[in-house]
Amino acid sequence: MNLYQHLSKRDAIRLLEILQHGLECRSEEDFRRLILDLRELLGFECAVGGYQNIREILANEEICEQKMVNVGYPVDFLDWYYTNEYHLADAVLLEFLRTFEVQNWADVTKRCLGGKKDRVTLRAEEFGLKDGFAYGVQDFNRVGATCFFFAGDRVENDERSRTIIKYAVPHLSEALKRLLREKTRAKLTLTQRELEVLKWLKDGKSSWDISRILGRSESVINFHVRNIVRKLDAMNRTHAVAIAVEHGLVEW
Repeated sequence: MNLYQHLSKRDAIRLLEILQHGLECRSEEDFRRLILDLRELLGFECAVGGYQNIREILANEEICEQKMVNVGYPVDFLDWYYTNEYHLADAVLLEFLRTFEVQNWADVTKRCLGGKKDRVTLRAEEFGLKDGFAYGVQDFNRVGATCFFFAGDRVENDERSRTIIKYAVPHLSEALKRLLREKTRAKLTLTQRELEVLKWLKDGKSSWDISRILGRSESVINFHVRNIVRKLDAMNRTHAVAIAVEHGLVEW
């Protein structure tokens, strides 16, 4: 792809500056500033990016918010989206995972849904997310992938926008994964109760099983499980156990 074929010289220089800043990104604050710089160039209003095991995206697995960075995306929409497991039915996300190409929302609606808007699109519009793109990068081992959504009232669907996204997102992906690795290296601290719940999770017990063992309600156990997953920067409870074993928090 010729960078200068669809971008003005000024746009190309600004994009290259953003890519350079991506190499220097070491904190969540740096990453958010990177997204905001890209917003000035691309014209979207909000963005959310995440890294996930592809198999877990397509299965009924818990999505950990600690694997995501949100820059202005409506929190209520994201809560609705993941609580109702719309990541399993979102046409834009699924088309991206099928092709690993830049996906414009309106194009997906026309091409994959016959022009009929799905529940995710209709709900997004209620939050002012009327237009947008999705794009990310698959890991070499094809197990994990990043995915970024750029949205707003209007995002230009042209070759300029696609060129910027294709060049910028691979660098955003590396910056995001670097950020997540730094967070994983941070000191891991769990409460005594969380360690107790974690021990039973390691033994394969369900939340209901643990609630019976510890004499607590299942909702309380699920609360502890969510905290464990969050603190260990895990994608789900199974991943949390693996991280805990690796760091010596529980014995195998």
